[in-house]
Amino acid sequence: MLKKIDRGLDLFLTLCGSLLFFIAMVITAVQVFLRYALNSPLFWAEELARLCFLWMIYIGSILAIRYDKHMVVDILYEALPGWGKRILDKVVLVVVGVFLIVLTKEGYGLVLAEMTSVTPAMQVKVGYVYAIIPLAGLAMLLYLVFPHKSAKTSSLSE
Repeated sequence: MLKKIDRGLDLFLTLCGSLLFFIAMVITAVQVFLRYALNSPLFWAEELARLCFLWMIYIGSILAIRYDKHMVVDILYEALPGWGKRILDKVVLVVVGVFLIVLTKEGYGLVLAEMTSVTPAMQVKVGYVYAIIPLAGLAMLLYLVFPHKSAKTSSLSE
């Protein structure tokens, strides 16, 4: 049961990220064409592309945490002996965990604070735009605490 939910969530996040990328790319291309070829730009296109980009980045970050694929600088890590690597792994896990807790808490506060504001072109509540911040923070925190089985949980060196 949990395996199905896990696969479903992975598929959902991957499809959402891909769809957001596609929408941002198409909207940007159409906007460039309309602006420069027809001299008639869409007033909302840039805003939509930015919103898609924001959500896409956070969804990508969730997947990167899930599969332990965030970029790392491993010069120091590779120079450490085995026990040093294990200690550094734990330190990094704690630092990232604390950061994600702060991100989630402050992101939630930002969402609540911005529910009265709307975006200029599309008139979407800014709180909805920023909702990805606490959602992604919570999802990343869950994947940090309960790592994906196929991800290497104790290696920074990939």
